[in-house]
This record gives sequence, structure tokens and C-alpha cells, in this order.
Amino acid sequence: APWMRGNRALDLVRNADGPARSAAPLTYYSAVLAVHERLAGELWSADAWVDVARTKVMQGDLEAAEKALCQDGMMGTPDADAPLLLAEILLETDRAGRARELLLNVIQEHPRVARAHYLLGLACRDLGLGDEVAKAYRAALAIDPNLAIAWYRLGNHLILRRDWAEAVTAYGEALRIQPDDEAALFGAGLALHRAGDPAAAQEYLARLRELESELVPLLELSLEPRKPVPPGVRLRSDGNRRKEGEEVG
Repeated sequence: APWMRGNRALDLVRNADGPARSAAPLTYYSAVLAVHERLAGELWSADAWVDVARTKVMQGDLEAAEKALCQDGMMGTPDADAPLLLAEILLETDRAGRARELLLNVIQEHPRVARAHYLLGLACRDLGLGDEVAKAYRAALAIDPNLAIAWYRLGNHLILRRDWAEAVTAYGEALRIQPDDEAALFGAGLALHRAGDPAAAQEYLARLRELESELVPLLELSLEPRKPVPPGVRLRSDGNRRKEGEEVG
């Protein structure tokens, strides 16, 4: 049958590539795509279509990737790979509403998939559903406490809510998993500074300097002490200071 030939060809690619699949994913997925094109028009399994979609994503062709994921029966795959990848594409193309609906369905069928809850958090963030954002990230972390990206995104969300202490904790967890994550180092330094611990914030700045991070100047600027405005002086609409009673030109 055509679908059997397609899957056998895909297996040959996988077996031949072996451990190199993780070391050189472009080589692997390019081979997958070559097999797919040779069998154009023939029926593949859901697993094969997901690999084709991943290849198209890596090539930057999100439209073709979405088309591959929308084959009949794809959304009911047992491992939820297809709907999760489709949700990522929807988020990337500013369709957070559709992504949220899809992810809610995935979670109903696969409640223990951490990535589904994490992606739901991103969708809620893009839709401005503040209360649901942290709930979704925390649900992902309850399933997989080592999902560093979810800790980092939770830290970002908490900073926006000015919950400095909780943000420090979230960034700290992200750094526990990925100690050299420059974005998390920046976030932790900023949150500590806002929480009133400038000395600890400087430690994160030092770590960024060790990594020669491009974020160093931005964190240096963020950690500069804020100079108090002298009594009787207010800011004009153009941002310059004026003495109390001075007319605004």
C-alpha cells in the first residue's frame, strides 16, 4: 500500500541517520522531505506528516507546514505532536485565539502534556488574558518542573505584574536548569533590583559580563540608581524639569 511504502521509506531515513538525527536535524529533515516529495500524492501516516511539517517549519514555510498538519485525522494523534506543532504555527502567525481553542481541546484529551499548558500560556498572553497566563504556566510546571522556558516566561509575566519576589523565584528556577540563560540572568537581575536587593542584582550583571552578553549594557542601565526629584521640581510634558510655579511653554 502507498502509506506503507511511505512509512518504510521514512524508517530507512531514520535508521540510516541514527544518532546524527539530533546532532544534525537539518540533514535528517531534509532527507524526510526528499522522501515525501518522491511519494507526492500518496497517503502517509500522521507521524510522517508531522516530520514533513517540522521540515517545512525549519525551512520557514509555515503555510506548507500548516497544510501538512491539516491532513485528515491529524488532530487525533495519540501523542498530540500534530496539534501542538499547529498551535505553535498559529501563535507565530498571530492567531492566538485559534491556538487557544486548539490547545484547550488538546489539554482536555491529554491533560498531562506540559507543553500544551505552556503554549496555552503563550496564547493567553497574546490575548491579554492575564489571570490565565500564570495559571497555564504553573500547570505546565506542575507536570514538568524542569521546563526552563516555562519558568522564564512565568518570570516575565510576574515582572509585568510587579510581583518582584515571585519573579526572582521563577527566574531562579530557570537558571537552576539552564545556568547560562542570558535572558533569565537579565530578568533575575532586574527583578532583584526592583525588589530592593541591588547587591544581589550586581551578581547577575557580573555573570552576564563573564558570558560577554549583549544584554550587559541594558542591565547596567536598568540597575542605575534612580535619582530623586528635588522638592518643588516637577517634570514638564517634554520630560525636562521645571520649578514649581514655572509656566509650561
